[in-house]
Amino acid sequence: MLRKVLTCLALISANFSFGQEKPIIPPAPNAVNLAYNTEISMGLYTGTPQISIPVWTVNAGALQLPISLSYTSGGVKVADMASWCGLGWNLNAGGVVTRSVLGLPDETPTFGYIEYNVPPMTNENQPAYVAMADGGIDSQQDLFFFNMPGGSGRFVFDKTGTPQLIPKKNYKITKGSIAGYQFSEPSGNAYCISEWEIVDDKGIIYRFKDYEKTGASSRNIGGSAGGFSSRNINSWYLTEMEAPTGEKIVFNYATVDLSYDLAPGKTFNIRLSGTCDYPANTSIQRQFINTKRLTSIEFPDGKIRFVPTAMGRADFVGDHALDKIIIENKQGHIKKQFKLDYKYLVGNSLMDYTSINPAGENNFFVASTLTPSPSFNRRLMLMKCTEQDANGVALNNGQSFDYHTSIGLPNRASEFADHWGFANKADEPLSEAPYVLINPSQMGSPSPEVYIGGKNVDFQYAKEGSLYKINHSTGGSTEYEFESNDAGPSPFIPRKVTKSPAIHSVGISHYNYNVDGWYDQYNYVMRPDGNGNTVRNYYVEFSVATNSTSTAQVQLADIPYYPSSGLNFYIENVVSNSVLWRGYSDGTYNVNLPAGVYRLYHCPSYALLNSPQNPDQQKQHTATITGLYEITSEEGTQGQPPKVGGIRVKKEKQYDPVSQQTLYKTYKYVLDGSSGQLLSAPVYKYEFDVKDNNNLGNPCKYIGVSFNSVNSLSTTHNSYVGYQFVEEQAVSASGEPLGKTEYSFTGPNESPDLLFRNTGEASGFTYYDAANPPADRRDWLRGFLVQRQDYEYKNLAYTPVRKIVNVYNKTLAPASNGIQVNVQTRNLSNGLHDLTVIQYSHYSGTIFLEQTEETLYNGSASIKTTTTIENSVKSLLPVSKTFAKSDGSLSKEQYTYPKEYAAGNAAIDNLVNRNIVSVPIETVKLKVQPAGSVSITGGTLTNYYPTGGGKIQSVSLLETNTAIPLSSFKFSNAPSGQLPTSLNASVFAADTRYQPSALFNSYDANGNVTEMQKVNHPKEVYLWGYNGVYPVAKVIGSDYTTVSGIINQSILDNANGQYNDQQIRDELNKIRTWFSGNQHVSVTTYTYSPLLGMTSQSDANNRTTYYEYDSFGRLILVRDQNNMILKKICYNYAGQPGNCLP
Repeated sequence: MLRKVLTCLALISANFSFGQEKPIIPPAPNAVNLAYNTEISMGLYTGTPQISIPVWTVNAGALQLPISLSYTSGGVKVADMASWCGLGWNLNAGGVVTRSVLGLPDETPTFGYIEYNVPPMTNENQPAYVAMADGGIDSQQDLFFFNMPGGSGRFVFDKTGTPQLIPKKNYKITKGSIAGYQFSEPSGNAYCISEWEIVDDKGIIYRFKDYEKTGASSRNIGGSAGGFSSRNINSWYLTEMEAPTGEKIVFNYATVDLSYDLAPGKTFNIRLSGTCDYPANTSIQRQFINTKRLTSIEFPDGKIRFVPTAMGRADFVGDHALDKIIIENKQGHIKKQFKLDYKYLVGNSLMDYTSINPAGENNFFVASTLTPSPSFNRRLMLMKCTEQDANGVALNNGQSFDYHTSIGLPNRASEFADHWGFANKADEPLSEAPYVLINPSQMGSPSPEVYIGGKNVDFQYAKEGSLYKINHSTGGSTEYEFESNDAGPSPFIPRKVTKSPAIHSVGISHYNYNVDGWYDQYNYVMRPDGNGNTVRNYYVEFSVATNSTSTAQVQLADIPYYPSSGLNFYIENVVSNSVLWRGYSDGTYNVNLPAGVYRLYHCPSYALLNSPQNPDQQKQHTATITGLYEITSEEGTQGQPPKVGGIRVKKEKQYDPVSQQTLYKTYKYVLDGSSGQLLSAPVYKYEFDVKDNNNLGNPCKYIGVSFNSVNSLSTTHNSYVGYQFVEEQAVSASGEPLGKTEYSFTGPNESPDLLFRNTGEASGFTYYDAANPPADRRDWLRGFLVQRQDYEYKNLAYTPVRKIVNVYNKTLAPASNGIQVNVQTRNLSNGLHDLTVIQYSHYSGTIFLEQTEETLYNGSASIKTTTTIENSVKSLLPVSKTFAKSDGSLSKEQYTYPKEYAAGNAAIDNLVNRNIVSVPIETVKLKVQPAGSVSITGGTLTNYYPTGGGKIQSVSLLETNTAIPLSSFKFSNAPSGQLPTSLNASVFAADTRYQPSALFNSYDANGNVTEMQKVNHPKEVYLWGYNGVYPVAKVIGSDYTTVSGIINQSILDNANGQYNDQQIRDELNKIRTWFSGNQHVSVTTYTYSPLLGMTSQSDANNRTTYYEYDSFGRLILVRDQNNMILKKICYNYAGQPGNCLP
């Protein structure tokens, strides 16, 4: 659809408007904004600010590409790696298709998801299912994601190899051929998808032809090979955008080879029964990426270059940071540039980017250890973005950024992280790493409770590395005060595990040893004394609940020298009744105690029991155990709303340098304690069985425990928490309330992810055993505004002024099915494992706004408007809106789009075939009487050419002073006398009362309109120059063939920039000369400085107005035809002196 045409149509009739579109002739230049200031809004549903720095917007006909730097708020996770523009920052300047591989890549020949047909579950087919469990056959579809200027989303393949979009969109996705690729690390080859093509609902084609090759290998700590390697293409980068009318934007990349180690995957196994040996493992995965870095974007009137720093990055060795973004015209002349400045956060210190030379370093752990290289301790931080002219002169102080750095971040492989991955401890040797708790009361149980400790949330650490203040180039600032996320009662809150030092001691003398009541603080058992008698052995019981052998210290004191044997202390395992240690004399002893329940016993001396005359008989001797801990766990929902990983905004402070006033906004997320809703719980435990040659009958039972959740935690809008209710309050600098707004959103409780287990579906969330198929993510149903209530603060009270209530309609249906096979019992002897098979689905669907109710309050009075919307399952767009007001009046609008027609009309069919399916064909206004009768009051009909890229041929209007009964009216896609429905679609045929209003007679090769005509008006001719980017002449009263024959188009195109403004004006003046004797023809001409703006405008009387710009592209002078200054514009920033004399 032609963007350049549509706004001029708004002048044709008040009955229809395309006011959001670009005009053909741009307006005369005006003073631009003082700077490209940071754009900030609040993501209320997640409590995170949405921060973006606009850089430039590329316009190429119907194509538009906004380029910006955006910041991801909500906290920095320990394992986060900075992009090439800084930690938390992203460059938005193109697009990518990525995927998460499950099993083998879907396109793998023979054994990939697309080609392999899963056989029936029979004994004969068990080897195939074992291969699915071990990764040799792929039965699970990969998850694909795309991001591009036209939108974003995700998709999966179905078994026919057809991409299924989630949620549904009117996009066409086509995969390229499957080709073989050679990989250097790890060495080998793989068959991969070569490219992608996505066509959006406007018919814009996005081609993704440059790709990123990824290899991975793993090793176990100790140097042994991990046995895991993969070679995939998992990212395809946008290389070209093409409009239906032919305009293009091209993206160019450089290849960068990177390799780095991920944080260790640490697991251990707890054997519950049997004698098999299946050792635990700590492995490190190494990534090898042949990635792409954007170098330039080319468009018809210029280029944008992305220049890396000369010195490489010290936080990610092998890569470079983004140094400059340069905007230049077609001839390579710089029009504007943006300089980015960085520092490294190392510990709690910010160090200059050039102060650390990474030469000779890498991104690996030291061989056979868990010691990370120095690069792991550094974080690349964007400190400033400054706009500059062609010579590098700064426009102002730029946008600068402040971060929380008082404590600093641990290294990115650190264990010091909470359940959600955010820092919770200082990265220093004395900090205690996470630990495992086995519920002591369940020691020996066939399925004991296992929890991870040391992963509680700590806000002071979680906020580190996060952006909290933006200093604007205008002298103002925006500052945030954060707090921890929290959540309401939920089964997904991890248990709160605490650990404290525990001391266990027994102090005994032989005096009155066997007298009841004398040592009631201890329990005892009767045991032989070695002399044929039984004697009390007093004891204290304790437990060791850690993941590995714990070393305890036992100190014996004041044990009598006499007798030399007999008196002793000993430690016994309660379950096995085995004695692990025994001590006879004073001293400190180290004792290794595996997890379990123990007793510290005192064994008396028979000689002392029978020697009351001996002084040692009354002497107290003691055994004290230290070095152990008491570990407890409790439900995470007890007490105040539990804290959840990540941070949210508590208060926002906006400082205005002009008024020197500060405006505050506070945010509350309270609803029955907290309105926060979680999606899933971390899972650290999984159960499995093992058989070896010695246990062919009864398998050994194990519990596996991981220090990181074995199932990925679900997010909603990139946060682990979604808030159902948020209150935003505005407060003046003096603290006086100014008003507030309350918001309600759809959230995880209403639209949870769908989990699949051995027993089938489980809608909602429970703790579940690993490993399960990926949950069916339904975040596309969450975060929609349900209600908004605005209040003003007046007379010391809040009074409602407006209320909006939205109702949504959603649909869900399976889009793609998969099978996950897990090993239940691993048979080490023959490989024929016992398996569990889980069948699952990915669902797709739609969510439509079905009704909006808006109420405006004025004291006790109110006015309510209800808009009811009917949406099309074909076009995925509204096809009707009904407006009902509180006074009883009812009106309606009906809309049709290309997919709402039956095939048979060449123009409509062309739009559908080219996927230009969101353009309007017919808009009809209706009036609904109280009795229900319907009549038509007006309409607009847009006709398109039967070939080409959706060029408009004409626009017709239905204008009537008398309402037309529905029974005598024909909608263009329905039988006469009927409202359109999904069941009565017909071939395009419009009501005969439509009258042409505007005709578009011709276009050039770039899709620009060259001749149009309003009915009963003279023709308008448009000439385009500068490679078809800018309109240079508007001629009223002639035709395109005549006008285009007067001039030399190559001069107007000025492809190489060899012609100046005057030469172009001279060429255009040939048109004036040609029609100088014809008073019915008027000529207006224009010249431009590409990427800056209009430089001259000559009106129908040949009076020329000139426009001049400074080195930053800002309008500074407007002159008349005599070179006299009509207007001078000066730009002064806060704190800068100004001189605006003529």
